[in-house]
Amino acid sequence: MTIALSPDVRVVLERSAITATTLSLPEQLDRKLYEACAKVIKAAGGKWNRKAATHLFARDPREQLGLALETGTIVDEKTEREAFYTPTHLATRMAREAIDSGDRVLEPSAGGGALVTAAFQYGAFEVVAVESDPRSCADLRGIPDTEVVEGDFLDRSPNGLGTFDTVLMNPPFAKRQDVTHVLHAWKFLRTPGVLMAVMSAGVRFRQDKLYESFRKQVAQGGGTIEPLPQGTFKESGTCVETVLVRVEKTQ
Repeated sequence: MTIALSPDVRVVLERSAITATTLSLPEQLDRKLYEACAKVIKAAGGKWNRKAATHLFARDPREQLGLALETGTIVDEKTEREAFYTPTHLATRMAREAIDSGDRVLEPSAGGGALVTAAFQYGAFEVVAVESDPRSCADLRGIPDTEVVEGDFLDRSPNGLGTFDTVLMNPPFAKRQDVTHVLHAWKFLRTPGVLMAVMSAGVRFRQDKLYESFRKQVAQGGGTIEPLPQGTFKESGTCVETVLVRVEKTQ
């Protein structure tokens, strides 16, 4: 999502005190102008911290905000990375239904770590989290006993990562990446094994060969494609319609 900066917002940001970790507005703004500025700050990754009385950033925002001031637009960094993280209630359900105590678990697009955390809560012995974004990897390394592999999951193989009892995943959706990622993850699954994935609702009805072949594979494996309630990902910043796919490898 691209956000346009109004002239008033640009003036405020130019006068703000911006460091590698904070942004402080120059003065108290009227509500409408503040909301417009806050939208841009949030797009750059900033979060208001009441105790510190400033906006805090996990990474240096100055380059992104500087470019925004030059161009008059900013791309929401979360949307740009499709970082629509798995809601806690959904991650909990997936782990509860898929994991047996002692499982070795793969999360191939780990993001904020909700599925990793849930996996340990439901008895995983070991979790390998693959993530391409360095910022997310830094957060994932803070989860005890998690092996974090930084890079593109599609570049990895079972020869490098090994095989797993369970795969839990919420892959990117754009350009049919969810199907591509799930098919690749299938190669890492042991027999017997369980794969559960959040996927785009288009998996249920799109008619091109990729989707038709995918649905056939799921059906042949006795798997299910369950529509998730509308608004499942609202807390993660999107109302995109999703499904939950479960497939078991038995042979």
